[in-house]
Amino acid sequence: MKKMDFGLRTLFFCFAMMPYANAGENSWEYKDWSVSTDSETVHYAANGNTVHGHKFRLIKQVGQCDRDLLLITWSTHEKGLENFKGSNATFQFQIGNTRLQRESMLGLVGNLTSYLTLANFGLVADEKLISLLEKGHAIEATIIAPEELAGKFDIPEDSFSLDGFIAAKLKSREFCEEFASRVRPLAEQGDAEFQFRLGFMYAKGKGVARDYSQAVEWFRKAAEQGVAVAQYNLGIMYHGGEGVAQDDVQAVKWWRKAAEQGDAEAQHNLSLAYSRGEGVAQDDVQAAAWTRKAAEQEVAVAQYNLGFMYAKGQGVAQDDVQAAAWFRKAAEQGDADAQHNLGFMYAKGQGVARDYSQAVEWFRKAAEQGDADAQYTLGFMYANGQGVAQDWIQAVVWTRKAAEQGHAKAQRNLGFAYRHGKGVAEDYMQAMVWLGRAAEQGDEKAQKSLDSMFDLAREALAGPKPRWSKGTGL
Repeated sequence: MKKMDFGLRTLFFCFAMMPYANAGENSWEYKDWSVSTDSETVHYAANGNTVHGHKFRLIKQVGQCDRDLLLITWSTHEKGLENFKGSNATFQFQIGNTRLQRESMLGLVGNLTSYLTLANFGLVADEKLISLLEKGHAIEATIIAPEELAGKFDIPEDSFSLDGFIAAKLKSREFCEEFASRVRPLAEQGDAEFQFRLGFMYAKGKGVARDYSQAVEWFRKAAEQGVAVAQYNLGIMYHGGEGVAQDDVQAVKWWRKAAEQGDAEAQHNLSLAYSRGEGVAQDDVQAAAWTRKAAEQEVAVAQYNLGFMYAKGQGVAQDDVQAAAWFRKAAEQGDADAQHNLGFMYAKGQGVARDYSQAVEWFRKAAEQGDADAQYTLGFMYANGQGVAQDWIQAVVWTRKAAEQGHAKAQRNLGFAYRHGKGVAEDYMQAMVWLGRAAEQGDEKAQKSLDSMFDLAREALAGPKPRWSKGTGL
């Protein structure tokens, strides 16, 4: 089973966006569709025919007015939806006689009231889907998989009128282009928000040719006026050496300014800088302090890192109870590493009462997200009947998933399964293939098993040894 030895992750967040002070100044309605501006985006949407709170919304971003993102908002009275945040759902759409399916990620989950939860699913609206929307009268949308997620919605299907869709699409394009045209003049007049916005457009090549030097110039103007997200992004540019000479000291300077204003992602990056001694003297105590600030603002990776710090006593007093508590917060946001570590703590009884069933539950969540270590461990639990009924077939299923990702111990165990016919038909050739892959990665147990199989094979090929009769010497 995997121990908690990940170390701090080196994720440095990408560019952030900022709210637009005049959001909602433009709005327009036609038939069953409405158009509105929000931040640097333009939304056009229709409400559900069954549940008015369900929304079918398309979004254009400034600088990419020819591209649409689809955001589907669904409601439910069921609890526990936050455990699926970050998971993929399969939607089936039907327009006329045409059906198509699309994968969509569950993003924001929020409580509208004490008994009603709203969930947002996002995906890119491809040309085929847009073309069908333009031709249809209504679209039916149904959450069909996975069953566990679909079952969290009281009403997993709804329909949306397409009457007015084409006009709304054209109007949203008009709003988007008009919005983009205002950015530079306002930035040049000294408006800090639009200076940031123009910097972002240059950084991403949205509406202008990508130019990191220009991005730095406009981020700096906004940052010097105290715009936290511009300070954060300027730190990103210095850290990556994009549009400016790479300089971790400057990166830390600007992240600190943003962090002191409460920017959670800047707080997280500042904590990593202290942990790694990049741009500032290495200091585990300061790293833990800034990690906590970000973690308390629900940054999942910071919650994971704070759990790791408590588990290792790094910058804080070692405390397994606190480690488990912070791993749980990150795990409930869908962080696969935290889910695996929380499962490990349940399996070992560290910081929580030992509970193999809970361990299996958290290992499974991480494994379903493709975490190879969790897949290996889940296979181990099935093989040993810990927290779940012993099932060699399921053990092989999960072990194979990890092995195919290059997990050496899983490759070895899959080789053992083939050698001894556990959960699969006995197959010495497959056993040697998987044991060989593990041995190539330095797995000594796999190498010993492989050597013994070669010895047996050589003996079989050599045939029986000659036997001499007694007393028949020459």
